Amino acid sequence: PYAVNEGVPQPEVPYFHQGLLPILKEAVMSQLQPVLENFNLTLERLSQEVEGLQRDMAQLRHDQRQGKVAESQEVGGEEHEPQEALEAELRESLQKLEEVKAQFRHHRDEVEARLHAQHAMLHYNLTNFKTDIDVKFKRNQKMLQ
Repeated sequence: PYAVNEGVPQPEVPYFHQGLLPILKEAVMSQLQPVLENFNLTLERLSQEVEGLQRDMAQLRHDQRQGKVAESQEVGGEEHEPQEALEAELRESLQKLEEVKAQFRHHRDEVEARLHAQHAMLHYNLTNFKTDIDVKFKRNQKMLQ
C-alpha cells in the first residue's frame, strides 16, 4: 500500500498482531467480569422474587377458591383478613420487584456506558497505534531508499 519503488517488494505490517487480540479480550473481560457477576446475582434474586410471587399467586388463587366456598357458609366474613394479608404481601413483593427492575435498568445503563467508553478508548488507541506504525514504516522506507 505504501509502494514507492514498484520493483521492491514491501513487507506487510499486520496491525492486529496475533497476540494483541487475546490480550485486548482479556483486558475487556477483566473489566466486565465483576459487572457480569453482579448482573448474575441480580438476575438470581429477581428469579427468586418471581418464584415467590408465583407461589403467592397460587396460594391466593387457592384461598380465593376456598374462600368462595367458605363465604357461602360463613355469616361473619372473618375469612377476608388472610386474603387481605396475602394481597398486602403481594403488593409488597410487586413493589420490591419494581425496585429490582429499576436497579437492573440502572446497572445495565452503567455497564453500557462503561462498555461504550472502553470501546471508544480502544478505537482511539488502535488508531494511534496504526498511525504510529504507519509513520515508522514510512520513515524506515525512506531510510532504505
